[in-house]
Amino acid sequence: MNSLYLARQPIHNDRFEVIGYQVIHAPAGARDANPNHEDSRMPDPGLLERLVGMRSAFINVDSGQLFNPKLADLPLDRTVLQLPPGLEPDAGVEQRLAQIEALGARFALDGYKPSDRRSRLVPRASYVKVDIAEQPSVSLPELVGPETGPERLVACRVDSHEQFEECRQQGIRHFQGGFFRRPRWTGSRRLPASSLSVMQLLARLQDPQLELADIEAIVERDVSLSYRLLRYLNSVHFALRSPIESIGHALSYLGLEHLRVWLSVLLLARLDHKPVELMKTALVRGRMCQGLLESEGASSAGSFLLGLFSTLDALLDQPLEEAVRPLPVSERLKEALIDRSGQEGGILKLVLAWEDGNWPQVGSMNLEPERLLSTYLDAVGWTEDVAGAVLAD
Repeated sequence: MNSLYLARQPIHNDRFEVIGYQVIHAPAGARDANPNHEDSRMPDPGLLERLVGMRSAFINVDSGQLFNPKLADLPLDRTVLQLPPGLEPDAGVEQRLAQIEALGARFALDGYKPSDRRSRLVPRASYVKVDIAEQPSVSLPELVGPETGPERLVACRVDSHEQFEECRQQGIRHFQGGFFRRPRWTGSRRLPASSLSVMQLLARLQDPQLELADIEAIVERDVSLSYRLLRYLNSVHFALRSPIESIGHALSYLGLEHLRVWLSVLLLARLDHKPVELMKTALVRGRMCQGLLESEGASSAGSFLLGLFSTLDALLDQPLEEAVRPLPVSERLKEALIDRSGQEGGILKLVLAWEDGNWPQVGSMNLEPERLLSTYLDAVGWTEDVAGAVLAD
């Protein structure tokens, strides 16, 4: 496997549904902190499929890549080519765009600005991406003119729910940024009843004094949790020879530590007022932390919970410290989550840097790029495999 940094970042519509993923990639060891670092290589079609599945892949291409014959090897019917601000839309470029459009590809204008030299391409573009941090005082729909509806605009670097709402009020329908991973601050810090019940159960499950019989009693009293656990264990992900039909059988099959993990996942999945992609983010973080820490001799279950619980602030709309404090987990895990301290905290920082495409910080951790990429792709694939069973109604 080539030494490559590679990650995906979701693009949402205004109903918090993912319409595709931007693929960010760079040569391992890249010093550019820009997650849109241009890598002269074309993304490998096999890696793309593992990364985005059947969703659309938004891929940055420069003028050289646009004319690269290997472009035809990509799944063009599920590819959106992002054209950079510096691209000169001459006759050759327009002809090439017509060729790839005929093969099913779409294109987006990335980093669009007032008086953009690519304005002649706006009527043909499927998406026009605008960095709201660079256009704070501009009405975004006015950038592309009245003949182009705001539904084709993608507001980028939307990093708070307030920014999301401001853009949505302008008629924008597509959004990219970390807003969905942030808490939505309200006037009250009190948890709603549904979230409070989830946290109470979550806290009980982390009690180190709890035994299998205690957990069995907890699960059996919760019909919804019992149903979800049995459905998950009997899903194609486990491919069991014979079905698991009782809670007792499920508990003995998983074992105490893995049972805590999966019940924690199933409980957090009850917070269905949150975007599905947030829960997927929690699962990817958990699996990646687990994969990187297991080889260092750390607890498999504890490593997974480290990544999973790193999203509690966004899931519960509370500061992370307040969300973690009531949980009877080890002080070491709490310090890793809150202060990013210790070995576990360092790995969590790396996982978050990978998620953001902060390649210099990833490189500073001095872990093998091949191992990081393999662990990340495993985490993404595993998350997509289990998400249907875990997150389904």
